[in-house]
Amino acid sequence: MSFFNIPIIQFLLFGNFFVGICAVGLSIETSYRQNLALNPIYYYLLVFSGTALYYTKAFLHKSSGYPDNERDQWYSKNKKLTLFTQFFFIGILLICGILFFASNSNKISELNSIQLFMLLLFPFVALLYYGINSKLNIRKYGQLKPFLIGFAWAGIVTIYPIIFQSLGDESSFKLSQNRVLLFIENFIFISVLCIMFDIKDFKEDSVFQLKTYAVSQGIKKTIYFIIIPLSVIGIITNILFVILNHYPLIQALSINIPLLLGIYFSFKLLKHKRILYYLFFIDGLMLVKSLCGIAASQFN
Repeated sequence: MSFFNIPIIQFLLFGNFFVGICAVGLSIETSYRQNLALNPIYYYLLVFSGTALYYTKAFLHKSSGYPDNERDQWYSKNKKLTLFTQFFFIGILLICGILFFASNSNKISELNSIQLFMLLLFPFVALLYYGINSKLNIRKYGQLKPFLIGFAWAGIVTIYPIIFQSLGDESSFKLSQNRVLLFIENFIFISVLCIMFDIKDFKEDSVFQLKTYAVSQGIKKTIYFIIIPLSVIGIITNILFVILNHYPLIQALSINIPLLLGIYFSFKLLKHKRILYYLFFIDGLMLVKSLCGIAASQFN
């Protein structure tokens, strides 16, 4: 039995437990990279369950239209299990939400207008993936979609940890140079991963005439003229972060490993891969990034 045929691996990947873990990892990385205290455990459970629920809903009610789609087949065979996990994630959200408001009820009113705006902005952009109406649906805009998703992810894993850590202390929430650079870094990184996922959907998007970069430019041009240039911009941003903070060279090397791996894996996508390959290796780059970022913070 191959690794991707192991039932528990399919459950963790298709069930979106793994992507939830990746979101938590990136959130923890932010705290380490910004020299902040970690948030309470219920905050990370909120991030985990919210992310997993969001992606489960996206695929539970959305078929690719292809009978041989491996993810569609898994959801079809595991409807009861998937519904159970949805209730499980909702339960975690409710319990942790109650704990959060019980612990911070007197501090929430102290959030300033900028903090409130950011708390609402990123979930709103994420909801556009489902579509608010026939026009406000980012799935229809193939070349804009990865950047909007990257923007939403960057906000959740970069800005949210800072806002929640600063509850009750407005002075500790500042869009400093370091925080803006980390936001840009995460935005570029997640956007690149989304473009790589569009390569996975190349055939399906072609049939439905969804103009992603892979469809409009072709896979090779997408890698050479979109993914690699964006990755280079991300690497330059990371180097700038290190230079401005006078950090040692080893930190620049550490935080650039995920982007370099992203370029490596993009060439692997020239040959057809199982969807589980994307869910493990491409999403897994987020977990690699968080570990590299945490390790790099130890060299400050």
